Amino acid sequence: MNRVAQILLTGVGLLGGFMCGTGRAQDQARTSRTVAESSETNVENSPARIIETRSREDGRTVETRVVEAPSINGGYAPISDTERETIQVDANTVRIVERRFSSWAGQRELFQVSEEERRTEPGGRESVTRTISTKNAGGYWNVQERDIEESVSTAPDTRVTAKTMLGIVAGDLVPIQQLEETEQRKGNLVEVQRRLLPAKAIGYAPVSEVQQTVVTPTRDGEITQEKTYSTYVPAVGSYGELQLVQQREVSTATAPDRSTRTEEKVQQVNPGNPWDGLRATSLLIEVSRPAGSLRTETREETRSLDVNGDLTLVRVTDSLETKGTH
Repeated sequence: MNRVAQILLTGVGLLGGFMCGTGRAQDQARTSRTVAESSETNVENSPARIIETRSREDGRTVETRVVEAPSINGGYAPISDTERETIQVDANTVRIVERRFSSWAGQRELFQVSEEERRTEPGGRESVTRTISTKNAGGYWNVQERDIEESVSTAPDTRVTAKTMLGIVAGDLVPIQQLEETEQRKGNLVEVQRRLLPAKAIGYAPVSEVQQTVVTPTRDGEITQEKTYSTYVPAVGSYGELQLVQQREVSTATAPDRSTRTEEKVQQVNPGNPWDGLRATSLLIEVSRPAGSLRTETREETRSLDVNGDLTLVRVTDSLETKGTH
C-alpha cells in the first residue's frame, strides 16, 4: 500500500493602511503564503514543494503557484509556476488572465496564456468568453481554444446556460462542441439537465446527463447528496436512456470546540459489471481543529479503491494554517 505524507504550512497576513489626516480607511491588502512539502514511500517520484501566494488590493487580485523539485545542487529549484490575475474592470465586468511558465535549467519562460472576461448584464444575463493561447516552437502565439458561455434566468427558479467550445480544425478556429444546461431549484433540491449538441445543432436534442443535488441541514452541520444520471455508461457506451452512474455524499459537522469533521464518499458504476449497481471508489475524511486563536490544524485522509476491492489509504495530509495581522 502506498502512503503519501504531506505537510502543509500556511501563513496568512492581513496588511491594512489608513489615509493620513482622514477617517477613511484604504482597502486592505491581503497576502497569504502556503508552503507544501510532500514525501512519498514506495513511489519513485521525488518529493516536491509547492509555494502559493495571494495578494489583493484596489480591485486587483494576484495568485501565484510555484512547483519546486529537489535540485542536484541541493535545496529546491522551480520547475513550473502559474500566475493568475483577476481585475474588477467595472461594476459589471471581471477580467481574469492566467499565465503559465516553465522553469527548466533556471530559465523562466511563458508558454500559455488564458484570458477570460465575465460580464453581468441587465435582467440577470451573464456572459463568459475564455481564450487560450500557446507559444509554438517558433516563438509565435496561436489561439488554441475559445469557450463562450451565455446564461439567463428564464424563471425565478430556472437558469439556462449555453456553452460553445471552439477548437482548431484544419488550421481554423471552428465550433467543435455545444452544451446546454438547465438548472432548476425546488426547495433544497437543485437539478441540472445537460444536453450535448453537435457543433451545428438545429432543433431539439435529448437530455444526455442529469445531476441532482440535495442539501439537508443537520443538528451540527449539513449533508449534501449528489446523483449523476447519464446516457453514457462506462464499458457500455451510449445507452440511450439515463442511468445512475455516480453518487456523491458529503457530510459536515461542527463540534462545540469549533472543530469540524467532513466525510466525502463517492460511488461509481463498476466498468467490469455496469449493471451490478454502484460501488464505493473513494473516501475522504478531514478533521480540522483550532490551535489557538489564529491557528488551525487539519488532517486529511484519502482512501481509494484498489484491485482487491478495498478502500486503501493512499494519502495523508497534515496542515497547519496560521493567520496574523500587521
